[in-house]
Amino acid sequence: MPGLKPCHNYCHNVMRGCLANQADLDAEWNLFIDAMLLVADRLEGPFNIEAVIEPVDIKISDAIMTMQDNSMQVSAKSYKAMQHIRVLITYRPERNANEPCALE
Repeated sequence: MPGLKPCHNYCHNVMRGCLANQADLDAEWNLFIDAMLLVADRLEGPFNIEAVIEPVDIKISDAIMTMQDNSMQVSAKSYKAMQHIRVLITYRPERNANEPCALE
């Protein structure tokens, strides 16, 4: 009997009977697959962390070169800001611990 081939209809009916419970999950499974496909699409788009982080090294290098190119202006602005802070500190009245608090 090794030359006999199985009956296609019989095998089909057996498979249908074995997988009857799984057929109940068809709608939920399709919803799950659709949701996973949406997640995959999102991860390939602008939310892809690799695409966001990949050019960071180039951006840092560009920022350093821009800073070096504009070092005179940056130094002048920094010095001006520090002078303004020094003036504010110089003219700030001293606080006395014996004076009553304004909140009292």
